[in-house]
Amino acid sequence: MSWRVVAATVGLGLLGALAFAQNLRGLVVEELRVPGDTAYEKTVGIALEEMAALSLEGDARFLRGIRLELRLSNLLKQHFDSFALAVYRRLDPEPRKGVTAYRGERVFFQYLPYLNRILVQLPLTGGEGDEVSGETAGETAGEGIYRLQAPLSREDFPILVAILPLMKGIPDTVAEARFYLTVRPVVAHRGTIQLSLRAPAGATAEPITAYLDERELGPAELQALKSGLELPAGLHRLRLVSPALQEANTSFTVEPGKSSSLDVELQSLATLLSIEAPQSAEVYLDGEKLSTLTGLPIAEGTHQVRVKIAEYNVTKKFSAQRGRHYHMSCIFDIIISED
Repeated sequence: MSWRVVAATVGLGLLGALAFAQNLRGLVVEELRVPGDTAYEKTVGIALEEMAALSLEGDARFLRGIRLELRLSNLLKQHFDSFALAVYRRLDPEPRKGVTAYRGERVFFQYLPYLNRILVQLPLTGGEGDEVSGETAGETAGEGIYRLQAPLSREDFPILVAILPLMKGIPDTVAEARFYLTVRPVVAHRGTIQLSLRAPAGATAEPITAYLDERELGPAELQALKSGLELPAGLHRLRLVSPALQEANTSFTVEPGKSSSLDVELQSLATLLSIEAPQSAEVYLDGEKLSTLTGLPIAEGTHQVRVKIAEYNVTKKFSAQRGRHYHMSCIFDIIISED
C-alpha cells in the first residue's frame, strides 16, 4: 500500500471501519485453513505490509468465530503509534502467495495500543448467543481486547489480516521486525452424536423407548439421534427399553465442535442356552434330543441336560433365570493314575 493511500484511509475509524471495496497491496506470507476444532492453534510471523490469509476448512457448523492474538516485541511496542491492524473480506482475486494486489472490503481497523498483546474477536453469523468453548468465553472486554461489531458470514472468507504502517520514517530495524499472530477458532459448546443399534441375531423388530438424560425421546427424536443429533458438550446418559430386549444403559461424551458415534449392542430378553459337547455326542434337553446346540431359547425354571456317547451318559440339572444366557460345556477325558 502506498503512503498516500494509507494517509487517506486512517481517518475511517476503528472497529466500525466502513465496509466498501478498496484496493490494497501486500505480500501474503501465510495461508491458514481454520477448522472448527478447539485443538487448532497456529502462530505465524508477519512484518509491515505483510498479510496472512485465513480460510475455513471442513465442517464449520459449530464454528462461531475466529480469535486473533497479536504479540509485539518491546521494540515494536515502543513504536506502537506507527502501526495498525486491519482485516479485509470479499477479496478479488482469492488470496495466495505470489499475488500482491487485491481489492476487498475492510471490516476492521485498529491503531495498536501501547501493549505487548492485543486480542481481536471475529464473530461469525449464526451463532449469536451460543455458549462457546475455550478461553475466549471470558474475553469480552478490557484493554487491548476488540470485537468486530458486525459478524462475518462464511461467504466472506477467505479474509486477509494485515499490518499497515501509519507514517514514514520508520527505522529499518523496526520495519523488518516481526509481529506474531496466533489464530484460534471459537467453537460452540456443542457437538453431535450418532446412535447405532445392533439387534441380537434372529430378533424380531420391537419398539424401543429411549431416555436421554432421563428425558423420554419421541420417535422422531430417536430417529434424529440415529441420524446424528446435536447436543451440548459434556457427559450424557442414554437408556433404552424394549419389551423383548434387555434394558441398555450407557453414557457418552460429546466434545465441542465434533461429531461422534455411539454403538450399542442390544441383548435379547429371552433366556438362551448354548451347549458344547463332543461331535459324536447325543444331547438331550429335558428328555428331547437336540438338533442344534447354540442359541436355544428356554423357559425360566429348572432344566436337565443329558449328554450320551456310546454307553456313557452325563446328566446335569440347572436353574435358568429370565433374560440370562447360559453356556454349558461337556468334556469326556481319560484319567491316568499311577501307584
